[in-house]
Amino acid sequence: NVSLVRECVCVVEVTGVIKTDPALVANVLHIVNSAYYGLNRHIDSVEEAVQYIGFEPVINFLASNFTTEVIKKDFAEIPN
Repeated sequence: NVSLVRECVCVVEVTGVIKTDPALVANVLHIVNSAYYGLNRHIDSVEEAVQYIGFEPVINFLASNFTTEVIKKDFAEIPN
């Protein structure tokens, strides 16, 4: 199934992006291990976290994180 193959490729790409930033890794693992998901075990792999949380929520998190970082940078450059 082509859509399943594409989804697997996307998960690999997204986990690759997350792994480039230790803060993103920590945040994703914190989210998946939060009480919200109510897991009975600890997840410590980014790949497993992305698969468990779901592709779309992780993409939304990354977009939100990126937007926040851009805004912080822009405001830091504004002189007082």
